[in-house]
Amino acid sequence: MPSYFFRNDIVTDIPGALVLDPADVSPVFPYTSDPEENASGHWQFGVDDSSLVGLTGGSATLELTAGDYVWGGRSITVPDGDNYGVLLSADDSLVQTLCANVQVPADDKMRPVFTTRGSNNETVGMRAGFNGADNDVEFYDSTSTSAALLTVPLPEGVTAGDWICLILAEDGTNVRIKLGESAVQTAALDARVAASRKVALGWPYINPLASTDLKRGNTYDEAITFSTALDSAAMDDLYARRVEDARLRGFILR
Repeated sequence: MPSYFFRNDIVTDIPGALVLDPADVSPVFPYTSDPEENASGHWQFGVDDSSLVGLTGGSATLELTAGDYVWGGRSITVPDGDNYGVLLSADDSLVQTLCANVQVPADDKMRPVFTTRGSNNETVGMRAGFNGADNDVEFYDSTSTSAALLTVPLPEGVTAGDWICLILAEDGTNVRIKLGESAVQTAALDARVAASRKVALGWPYINPLASTDLKRGNTYDEAITFSTALDSAAMDDLYARRVEDARLRGFILR
């Protein structure tokens, strides 16, 4: 079976945001029984630390840990233990982007996929995972067990066993991403995700103007919340920038 990986050889200097047609992008990463197979230049993960391999071709990488959440680090959890995917972890000092191709689990449990956390629990990160009972992907404050900040239904036609792409973007200080403060914002975000299912499922975006090291307990909701004043063109631009950021890191173009 062919594997569709990020291609760094196609990177060009394009001013502004590049709008990609979802029909031209595929997040499909086929099943492999060997986590070491064909993984050169990519993070590929399995069920433990020994399955982590490789560099991200041409990009700076962030330390990644397999398994449970860790303080002061980033972790990846495979939804189903026998299945593998690719995770790309890069940081350009402004926006940290985590990209993972993961298989939709076949049970009704809450299955975390990845998380980011600051040291000593002072800086709050984000975690994302499948909720099999509700057939959706949920984004949480990484230290929270309460209601999700954002819930994104799986796109129509996506079922257990399908491979999908998750993108999580944060600024370089590892602060919490705050989304979905109103029904209007959540509906707009859900609509954008549903319309772009082949590119990414979930695209949290942090306001680059709020790049200070925000500590837990401070008032930060307004600083990093999507503006309800964002029009359709502005949302398209933000989305395109997230996609382009991922593309420049090497995300699965065929």
